[in-house]
Amino acid sequence: MKHVFCIASLLIFCIPSHSQVKELEAGMYVGTFAMKDLREFQERVENGTPLTESISSFPPFFVFDVSYTKMYDWGGLGFWAGYQSTGGRVQYADYSGELKTDIVIEGISVGMLYQKNLDNYFVVGRLGFTYNILVVKQSIRVFDFSDGNEDKFTSSNFPLAVVVGRRFELKDWLALSPIIFFDYSAVGSMFSHVKDEIEFPSKADWTGVRVGARIEFTTNPEKEE
Repeated sequence: MKHVFCIASLLIFCIPSHSQVKELEAGMYVGTFAMKDLREFQERVENGTPLTESISSFPPFFVFDVSYTKMYDWGGLGFWAGYQSTGGRVQYADYSGELKTDIVIEGISVGMLYQKNLDNYFVVGRLGFTYNILVVKQSIRVFDFSDGNEDKFTSSNFPLAVVVGRRFELKDWLALSPIIFFDYSAVGSMFSHVKDEIEFPSKADWTGVRVGARIEFTTNPEKEE
């Protein structure tokens, strides 16, 4: 992966171009997430803890990303980085206290992209690396007594995404683009505990659909002249 990013950097910054446009983009979306393994783990927690029920189970949530692209005559090459999170809760509560298990996962991604413009539309292919942080927090409260424990696990994914959008130019240097994209992120490692490296028999699967918009800041040497 390190060699791939080195080659991509050389391509992006060293290839000469007749008309070179640079784009800086920031996006916010709502995404769905497969999370098959973690949903099954949550079901096991619910079934193994009397009276509890699932309050939430890895619902759609916000996804954020930024990217930098250099456009050439034949397309664009660039880098991107993103953040996403979701989670689930199993809980029982009454007048005497509560028992709950929170399962929260965060993903921090970096990668490279190829973009092709088609008039005001564009298609982007993205490949990257995601570092996942999973926190499982269990707590109990009975009247004035409370106790709990927290475990943290990490894993990695290699996301592949196809992005489609339409650009609406607001100014020469500013545009807004509604976007929809499909993210496939099932390929990756099992979670392992951050302290003792005990394997947690689950993977993060961010596979799903993202819908939202991004704002683009553009520099165009030809227009500046």
